[in-house]
Amino acid sequence: ADTDPLPAITAFTASATTVDYGYHTVLTWTMTDASRHVVNFLCPAGVVVKKADGTVISCNTPQSLSSNGSYSVEIYFINTTGATQSVQVQLNPQDVSGVNHPEIMRSLTLSVGAVPVPITNFSISTTTIVSGSSATLTWQGIEIGGVNLQFACASGLSVYSGIPASGTALPCG
Repeated sequence: ADTDPLPAITAFTASATTVDYGYHTVLTWTMTDASRHVVNFLCPAGVVVKKADGTVISCNTPQSLSSNGSYSVEIYFINTTGATQSVQVQLNPQDVSGVNHPEIMRSLTLSVGAVPVPITNFSISTTTIVSGSSATLTWQGIEIGGVNLQFACASGLSVYSGIPASGTALPCG
C-alpha cells in the first residue's frame, strides 16, 4: 500500500527575533509534502499577538495562519508585563491527510519588548474623601484589560470596592 510522504519544513525564519514595542516581525516558512500547517505562539500572560490587520492570534492555541499557499505572516506583539518576554513560535506541518507530525516541528524564540508606559492616564474623582463616601478611580492605557491596584492604608483605614456597608474590605499593602 502506498503511504503519503512525510512533510518537511525546509525553512522557518523571522525577519527579526528581537521585536520592540511598535515594531513587527515577518514569519516565513517553506514546506514540502505538506497540505496544511499549524502555528502555535507560546506566550506568557500579558503578551498579545496580532496580525498586521489587527486580528488577535490566540496564544497557546495551535492554528493555521495563512491560506492560498502563502507561508508568510506579519506579526505584532503587545507586551504589558513591564519587562521583555520570550515567545516561542512552533510550526507543525500536516501531511496531505491532515495529520500533524510533531516529530518534525520547528520552533523560533522571539524576544518581545514591553510597552514603555502601558498606563497612559490615571486619575481619582476627588482627593479628599470623607469616611463612608466614595471616590472613582479611572485609567486608560495601551492594550490593557484591567489593572492590579495596591493601596497603602494608614492604620485604621480601609478601602472598599462598592458600598462599604455591603462590600468586603480590599487588602492594604
